[in-house]
Amino acid sequence: MHNYRNLHTWTPFYKYLALLLLCLIPVLLLALLYIQKPFNTYQNQLNYLKEQQSITQTKIKRKQSLLDYEQAQKALNNSNPKVRLSAKQISADTDVQNVSKKLFPILLNYSSSKEYSARKNKAKPYLAPSLLNSEDLFLSDKDDGVNYISTVGLSSSFISLNASTGTVDDKSDVVPVIVTVTYKVGFKDKRAAKVIDIYSGSFNYETNKFVTLTFMNNLSQGV
Repeated sequence: MHNYRNLHTWTPFYKYLALLLLCLIPVLLLALLYIQKPFNTYQNQLNYLKEQQSITQTKIKRKQSLLDYEQAQKALNNSNPKVRLSAKQISADTDVQNVSKKLFPILLNYSSSKEYSARKNKAKPYLAPSLLNSEDLFLSDKDDGVNYISTVGLSSSFISLNASTGTVDDKSDVVPVIVTVTYKVGFKDKRAAKVIDIYSGSFNYETNKFVTLTFMNNLSQGV
């Protein structure tokens, strides 16, 4: 029969081994700290380099944008009518695209009467004052005193657009525009349908606002 009490009796060898381990633990901890310190330093340096690279890239982009703007301004003020008109065309095309991509998501993203009504205020930066009362853009959702959109669960979701700009006139700041917009519209608990609408309008590229904008036609409506 085994004498279990002997299992708990430490021999000099085990006492020496335990003492050795107790002495080694602080040494190992110090070694780990020593190894960790260079790693942390390297990681900090790497993060710093990444941050500096990001700052440099931002500065380069800003500088390039400034150079592009200066070149565009020179072209717009060029004494050669053809160069000036070409620069105006490029500038107008870019402005129409940028403003359209901001405006139409505002007009076509809503899922309640509150969101629908809030569109007018959000669209102000992109529309001439006369358009803020346009029934093509801001038709009231009141139906016999009831908020129609919230009542029937109507929702609309912008998908994409394509804006085409007409030829600029050297004597005018307004350019004709055709915008084809794709979006989804549906009612609560029913599958939404994809809709493609066409809008016709005019855009002032000095004020960066649509002067006129009218719904023209519906190309398609389907699932």
